[in-house]
Amino acid sequence: MQSINRSVFSVSLIIGIVMIMGLFLWLCGKMKPEIVTFDKTRVVGHFVRQLSQHNLTDPLIADKTKHFKDALKYSLDFYAARHHVVIIAASDVIAGGHDITEALIPIIANSMREKT
Repeated sequence: MQSINRSVFSVSLIIGIVMIMGLFLWLCGKMKPEIVTFDKTRVVGHFVRQLSQHNLTDPLIADKTKHFKDALKYSLDFYAARHHVVIIAASDVIAGGHDITEALIPIIANSMREKT
């Protein structure tokens, strides 16, 4: 009889622990994302300066610009999903906010290289 009680207790304990872990994971998933900033003007300005250093035709400039826009969107979406953040333009922030521009520059550069 005692072995049955121990077994029931052990199973109940395991179920309780699993339920608590599940609740913890569920609550972690419900946490509000952090708001971070990104200086798009600075990054676009850098891209434009790089383009201006080359003697490119208008169609090639248009192609590279589209490629940059796609890489920028992909990089912002990737970073936001991976870090559970909402990214807003740095120019729209009056005070506070963690700037992620430097962290995004290599991601954008890698995206540009991969899609070339």
